[in-house]
Order: sequence, then structure tokens, then C-alpha cells
Amino acid sequence: MTEDCILLGDHDTASVSSGCSSYPEETPVFSEEGKLLVQIGRDVFLSIQEEGDIRCLGRTLSSLPSFSRIHLEVRHPVGLRALSNAVGFGALAHEDFAKVRVFKVDLTATLSSTLDDLATVFCALTHIRDVQLFMPKCSLGSIYLPHKRIVHSFIAESSTIRSLRCPAPPLLCLSITVRLEEQGDIYSVVSRLFRNSLTKLRVLRRQELGATFAMSSPARVCPFLDLPRLHYLEVRDLATLSDSGLLDVPDTVSASSWMTTAVRRRLPKLATLVWAPPWYNFRDYAPAKYHDAVAAYQWDLVRVLGSTTLVMCVSRAEGIVSHPSVDGAGSYKHMERVFLDEDEWKL
Repeated sequence: MTEDCILLGDHDTASVSSGCSSYPEETPVFSEEGKLLVQIGRDVFLSIQEEGDIRCLGRTLSSLPSFSRIHLEVRHPVGLRALSNAVGFGALAHEDFAKVRVFKVDLTATLSSTLDDLATVFCALTHIRDVQLFMPKCSLGSIYLPHKRIVHSFIAESSTIRSLRCPAPPLLCLSITVRLEEQGDIYSVVSRLFRNSLTKLRVLRRQELGATFAMSSPARVCPFLDLPRLHYLEVRDLATLSDSGLLDVPDTVSASSWMTTAVRRRLPKLATLVWAPPWYNFRDYAPAKYHDAVAAYQWDLVRVLGSTTLVMCVSRAEGIVSHPSVDGAGSYKHMERVFLDEDEWKL
């Protein structure tokens, strides 16, 4: 039996249609332009653009069938301002704010009040679970996210992470996009903000156009992190074929004893490292070189990571998992192919 999907527009009109099962539960789905709200089962998906949306929202939420989770998206600073005003004036019921589990802010411009608006709204979302925050570059320490409860996952660009003010919300899982050139500095910021809470980290590394991943070993991420609770690290390198470094000499680092020491001291609980090399999707272009690169990095990384399990991606959804031996010989006892869930970093 398919669940009904309810769309609410700007005039309190509702249309009910069946056959909406193509939208899986827990998947953010926002309505077509001109619609404010979509309900799928017990999940409500809201997209706030302007002040009129808030007025409509206040009238419609109370009339909806039973729901337990709200996915809230804001794509315009005016919408964020209106949402902040709704908090201040009590235009939305406290119990509605308490149902917000997913909060996404995706802004290409800001108002003078935007940072204050963000802080006001974030403070009101007392039971928030997952956050995505994309904003124009702000000054250091200018973004304040007052929140005492643990936030499960957070997705942001490196510029946003740099702009977070201490104390940051307690956070379990972080996904951050960085440029190779800024790695050391941004990892220090992550460690300072989330040292006592972070357990999973995904790093999406980008290179400037025309430059290659000459120093691409994921082990280079580890010494700059100081996260004693981290047990899962995922590094995904994003590059074109010409910039991927597939034909370069592998970036082996195990000869540096300081790196091995630093990794094991600063990430003492690291159990799994997942790496999607910049060339992982280009196996067909140079199969022999691809195989040699995989083997070289496996040999090198086990000597740096010790007892950490290594997973090297060979496609978007498949990886080779290598379990380290316990004999201290610096080798893998066996390898196997496994399915990769792209959301593993926050599960």
C-alpha cells in the first residue's frame, strides 16, 4: 500500500494523490516551485523562502495528519529572517520547532541580520539531528550556533567551519569540503571545535584546476587531526582524469617515522579509514598503473596506520577492504570487496 503525499500551497489548499511511494522515507524531498510543504508519511518537508511562507505555515501545520519529524530548508536570507522573527514573536508553536530533525541552510547572499537570525533559529531547534550549512564566506568566529544537545551530523564547506565560534555544538559526525592547499590549517580548526565529541569524519578534498594530486596519501590528513574519539575517517578526493595523479609516483609516507607516531598518538581509536583516491574511477584508462597504485598504497598505509582497517574505493559503491595482520609484519591478512554506503560517515 502506498502512502499518501500531501502538498500544501500558498492558499491553504491541499491536493491528495496516491502513488508517492517513489519518494523513500527519510529522503529530503521538497515540493515544486510555488509549494511550501510536502508531507510523506510521518515526515514533513518544509522550504522557507519568504515571510508569507511563515504565515501560511502557522495555519497549516496544525491541520496536518499526525507527523513526527520536520525537515526544514532555507534558501534565502529573507526566509531565514522571517523564521527568526517567528521564533521571537511565537508565530510557530514550540512543539513544532521541537519536531525539526533536519535543518538545511543554503544561501548565496546574506543580510546584515543573517548571522543573528541563524543563531536565533538554531537555538530554537532543540531536537535537531542533522545540519547542512552553506553560506557565503564569513569572518572568523562570526557564526555562532548555540546548542547544548548533541548534533548527530553536520555538512559544510571549510570556510563555514573556519567561521564557527567556540563553543561549537557537540557533534558526532562531520562532512567537510576542503582544498588540498588548506588541509593542515582546517584540520586544526576541526580538532579545536570538536575534539571531545567527534567520532566520524568525512573529508572531500578538491584540488585547484590544473594542479595534480601529487601528495594525495590519506595518511597526510591524520597528523593534523587531534581527535581522541574518532574511529571512522573517510577521505574522498575529487579530480578530473588529467589532474588525478594516476600516472604519478605513489605518494608513500611510511618512511617518515614521525608520521606513524603522530597518527597513532593523535587518533588512538581510529578503526577504519575509507579512501576514494582521485583516480579511483579511472581504472579503465590505465589498468596496470591502477593496480600498481592500489598495491603500493595498501603496502604503505598499513605501516602507517597499524591496526586500522583500510577500505580503498574502486567505484562509487564498491571498495576493497583490507584487514591488517596482527603479527606486526606490516601486511594484510586478506582482502575482500564490499559494498560502500555513501552515508556510512553518518550512520
